[in-house]
Amino acid sequence: MNAEPRVSIDDLTHRIGVYLEKDDIRIDPDAPMRDQLPGIDSLRLKELLMYLEEEYSIEFTPAVLEKMETLRDLSRAIEALHAG
Repeated sequence: MNAEPRVSIDDLTHRIGVYLEKDDIRIDPDAPMRDQLPGIDSLRLKELLMYLEEEYSIEFTPAVLEKMETLRDLSRAIEALHAG
């Protein structure tokens, strides 16, 4: 079993909810994010990722973005970028 990432799933979910202006957002950390964010198209998803880059003071590389499917993947990617 993989270790839980140090970037809190709850904090990440909250920040996504703030961006999407949804107070009660629930995201399964192991299911594809696109399936759980109704109405979010590829442009809005890119804007969300840019928002998260600002929130966490990071920059996603194309290689990292290709591997991101779930909230847990996103959390681990943010953690890895913080680790340098």
